[in-house]
Amino acid sequence: GLNKKDSIFYTLNKREVLGGTGILPDIKMNKDKMPSFVGSLWKSERLFVSFAESIYSSITNNAISMYKDYLINRYPNSYSKLDSNIFYLDAFKGYDDYSERLSSSKNLIMDLNKKLAVTQEADKIYKQLNKYEKYQNLTNKDLDNIVYHVYNFKDYFSSGDFESKRPTSKILKAYIEEVKNGLQNGPLVLAGHDVYQIMLKLLGIMNSIELRKLDDSDRFIDEVNYGEVSIIINDIQNKLESISKQVRLQGEVISWYIGILSHNITSPHLSVPVNEYDREFVDKNINIKKINKKMARSFKNYIEKYSFEYKIEGEREFDRLKDALNSYEDFSLDTLNSSNFFQSYFKKKKFKKTVRDLERFLLKKKEVYFFKDENLDWIINGILREYSRISIGNMEAVKTSLYVDSQYYDSMEYLLDLNKYNDVLNSQ
Repeated sequence: GLNKKDSIFYTLNKREVLGGTGILPDIKMNKDKMPSFVGSLWKSERLFVSFAESIYSSITNNAISMYKDYLINRYPNSYSKLDSNIFYLDAFKGYDDYSERLSSSKNLIMDLNKKLAVTQEADKIYKQLNKYEKYQNLTNKDLDNIVYHVYNFKDYFSSGDFESKRPTSKILKAYIEEVKNGLQNGPLVLAGHDVYQIMLKLLGIMNSIELRKLDDSDRFIDEVNYGEVSIIINDIQNKLESISKQVRLQGEVISWYIGILSHNITSPHLSVPVNEYDREFVDKNINIKKINKKMARSFKNYIEKYSFEYKIEGEREFDRLKDALNSYEDFSLDTLNSSNFFQSYFKKKKFKKTVRDLERFLLKKKEVYFFKDENLDWIINGILREYSRISIGNMEAVKTSLYVDSQYYDSMEYLLDLNKYNDVLNSQ
């Protein structure tokens, strides 16, 4: 069978399949491994995350500033007239902190989405009750109270241990009893109508109402005008579209800047093809190596300031050597009587003198390890990966991580070269 390692099978194209191993890849690719020094930095919990958070503002503002220069240089006579649906023209508005603007815009988008959802659900409840002529005397305030009851009942139902998976009249009755007994808030009669009877009419749509934090729903329910819900929804959607567009464009600018610092030059926007100008602008105006070394220096200072632990190559072996030396009689304090102060002092001094030169050597090496070429790219990628996660999201963090993935680039080379790709497909 296929699980037996000594068996051999063949595909329809006569490709050999070894039992227990499957089909071997046509092309073997070597993956660049993370240097051990950089690996030791990642072992410090939240180091890269916390440093990225500390420079979030500066990187974002640098990206916007560079983008502004880019547009002025590329479109010197027309940059102010560019299409705001394609280009991030807010770069020319001179905000003090674009990172703060990005964060506030994201928070506003979350709030608007919640407001939209609550408004749409309130409208659904209103339309359901409006089918009944007797409930058409309910005021906006009455309807607000009913919407509140619906959300409160959803919370009551989801947190209770009920046999039914759907809200029932029996469970609703139990909820109303708790309201009567003061265990739940809310009026029991609205515009002369019994709340229990009103909510019975809503059981059919109850499953389509999302479970929400009551604080969130309370914030938005008061703003609903049930006679003009379609206008309110349209206004929220327009605001969402406008703000989301700005966040998307700002995200594209940040992604472009991250790419540049990762030696990957593209156009700032997906809808604008990259050309030779993009490369010329970067070559003439951006000293990538200088920017990255400055970032690495700040990173090193940050580590030392907050006492994050890390090891360079040879340091773990040196620690083991010191432990071994301490076990010898010439250096060990265990062999001394605790009252023999002078012998203890000279043993300590002898030990320090023995390891002093190695300690100095390792300390000197620590100064340069952050800036060695094989380490620098991985360190910068780690910082930018966490920064991109904070500023844009997890997908951007994955994209950023690929900038140091040699297998990814090798694979892309085969996929983009039709001759190489066809050779793989036609191989037997």
